[in-house]
Amino acid sequence: MQASSTRTPLMQQYWAIKDEHPNKLVFFRLGDFYELFAQDAVIASGCLDLTLTQRGTEDGQPIAMAGIPAQSLEVYIKRLLGMGKTAVVCEQVGQPTGKGPMERAVKRIFTPGTVNEAEFLSPKEPNYLMAYYQDHGTLSTAWVDVSEGVVYWAQGPLSELQDEVLRRDPKELIGMHALCEEWKGFTSRAQILPKWYWNEHENESYIQKALPAYGVFKDSVMSLATWRTIGALIRYVILHLGTGAVFTDLVEYRKESLLGLDSLTRAHLGLDKHSQSSTCLFDILNQTCTHLGSRLLHQWMHTPSRDFELLRTRQNMIAAWKDRSDGDIREQARQILLRIGDIERLTSKIAARSIRPRELEALKNSCKAIRSLSEVLASHPILSLDTHDIEKMVHDCIDRWICDDPSNNFEDGEVLRPEVNPELCEIVGLMTDHRSVLKEYAQLEQEKIGIPLKSGANHIHGFYFECTKQQSEKIPEYFIRIQTLKNAERYQTIELRKLQTRFHEAKKAYHVLCQQLYQECLEELAGYLDGLRLLSRQIAYHDLTQSLATVSLIRQWVTPSFSFDNILSIKQGRHPLLEQQRGLSFIPNGCEISEKERFWLITGPNMGGKSTFMRQVAIIVFLAHLGSDVPAESCCIGPIDSIFTRIGAHDRLDEGQSTFMVELTETARICRGVSSHSLVLIDEMGRGTSTYDGIALARATAEYLASIRCLCLFSTHYYELT
Repeated sequence: MQASSTRTPLMQQYWAIKDEHPNKLVFFRLGDFYELFAQDAVIASGCLDLTLTQRGTEDGQPIAMAGIPAQSLEVYIKRLLGMGKTAVVCEQVGQPTGKGPMERAVKRIFTPGTVNEAEFLSPKEPNYLMAYYQDHGTLSTAWVDVSEGVVYWAQGPLSELQDEVLRRDPKELIGMHALCEEWKGFTSRAQILPKWYWNEHENESYIQKALPAYGVFKDSVMSLATWRTIGALIRYVILHLGTGAVFTDLVEYRKESLLGLDSLTRAHLGLDKHSQSSTCLFDILNQTCTHLGSRLLHQWMHTPSRDFELLRTRQNMIAAWKDRSDGDIREQARQILLRIGDIERLTSKIAARSIRPRELEALKNSCKAIRSLSEVLASHPILSLDTHDIEKMVHDCIDRWICDDPSNNFEDGEVLRPEVNPELCEIVGLMTDHRSVLKEYAQLEQEKIGIPLKSGANHIHGFYFECTKQQSEKIPEYFIRIQTLKNAERYQTIELRKLQTRFHEAKKAYHVLCQQLYQECLEELAGYLDGLRLLSRQIAYHDLTQSLATVSLIRQWVTPSFSFDNILSIKQGRHPLLEQQRGLSFIPNGCEISEKERFWLITGPNMGGKSTFMRQVAIIVFLAHLGSDVPAESCCIGPIDSIFTRIGAHDRLDEGQSTFMVELTETARICRGVSSHSLVLIDEMGRGTSTYDGIALARATAEYLASIRCLCLFSTHYYELT
């Protein structure tokens, strides 16, 4: 590497910033472009299909360079974030002095887990940043979607928690040590942070600032490792987002209150986008009208509840949406919900003071729609919205400050209503009247010199007078020629330049005052943040329950019942994914598991429907634990704490596991975690080895599961087992 003293001042400036961010792509502002140099340019050219050029040399070797237009920055940043990469954006600051390059400073660091701008986020699912701390077989972890602000934490044995947290598909992971073997699929998203990130004493100030009630959490049951993990997470977000980092709550993730499903079971049952089939249950259930409802569905599907009272409350909401005694209130609500924007993420942007004028208009329109929804639901005893008039107050506040159809920035058009401030009214009046003042002045000069003059303005010369070439001989000496055209001459006068100066000063004062007043508007809106967050949760809940009601009505599902007896009774059940694909050609069937008959051994020919039946039972159980209706004629479910699956014969050669080894590890996973209240699906066992060894493995597993007295559907081609 060339000595820094022989580098150009510009490259010295670049490398000073790059040395502070060695593992990130540095976008360096040069005029109308952002440039990347050296290895960053090589990486970016491959990722973003950029043309690789060069700028100068170091040690006799050309310095690679690649660039993007400044106005296209968001497009390229979004592509990089999708690849799991981090970008540092450096802007020109200050004014040019004519001596050396302009000063540049880091404006923003974009990482996959810390972006809170809607344009970089998937609207239908959370964007989690996760911190983890492994210590002698235990795991402490915390995760947050920075656009929402709720920090979740969990602690416990690594074997129990790793799958629970990683199936949330974090976009970025941070830790003090490298990932363990079981997590290596997320290696590309992981970053090892220095030890000082995990210093609980230094982090305490970050936590206290982010969560004022932190003392309540510190005195709770969380371990020191968990406290360090939460601190590292909050510190990482604050250092990347600054004032844009907003935290609203700290919530413990309690596995024991949820229906347990590991990532393998979720994939086998086709629950979400990581499923093994093209159609997933999430897509079937997602008839939501807002992004709020869609993300809440994502959350419910990752945290199915075992709390019967909670599930009955959800069922009552769904039943209320299905009731047509007061007309089709659900369809009216759906039409209104379609007009409601993502108020949760807009609220987060208000808290961070980063919301744009057009986003405020979207929030205002959403508040108007919420008001309509509240009026439609007002008379309903279950569906009514308790808004406390927050939507009206927010609507009126925005309407008082922001003009209709505002520009997204102050340079391109009007944003604020002039009447909000007398000084702004005066400045806007001056800026609006400059054309008429210019025209009046041109008229006076025209009468004085006796030739026709045309007034105008452009970005290069500012205000000017124009006359034809034939009349130019009569122009007096105090007219200053500024431009010659083919058939005309353009002039300025001292008075015209004074008028132009006054206009530009007014325009500059307008921008400064508008920025100040806009911040005052956001400060006023910040007083409604708690109410807006509560309102967004209500809208999400109403939207999701109406979505589940819509699915139930269209597909003729029924409300399941719950029992504290050890039973599972499904009559005329149907597989929702196959029903979606095959329609009426699917033949319903039932399942009756009681205290006396807890173990079903299922055999039959290939393509006989064994796998379909087993998955169908598990999906119906899963749906019931969302609070949803289910595809059956009737359904009653007893206490179930988890669902396990061992399906198919396949290898994992990239992990060094043969078909037989995969069977053994998956079977061991079930045997270690199963309880008398678990639902277990075994679809083929012992197919990865010789016949007699396979039968022995299948029999031993079947006898063990039968002795545990779990609810088990055991499918096999080994008819000898019967």
